[in-house]
Amino acid sequence: FHNPENVDYYISRATLFREMEKHDEALKDYEKVFELDSTKTFIINNRALIYDQLEKTEFSGWATREGNDGGVENTAQLMNELLAL
Repeated sequence: FHNPENVDYYISRATLFREMEKHDEALKDYEKVFELDSTKTFIINNRALIYDQLEKTEFSGWATREGNDGGVENTAQLMNELLAL
């Protein structure tokens, strides 16, 4: 059984889903990770990789967006943009 508050569970499962190209499931788990622990900002990059694979390029270049220093505020804003898709 898994603990629904266990962030590591969702990270591991999302990674497996991404490797299996089950994109929708991976995206849902990455959303759950961010909901449980918004300091896990690396998941934004993982989501961007999925969107690249799905050719949803509107946010695919976010990591190189001019002025993006990777700060928490900027990262949270970008995550909100991704979640709005």
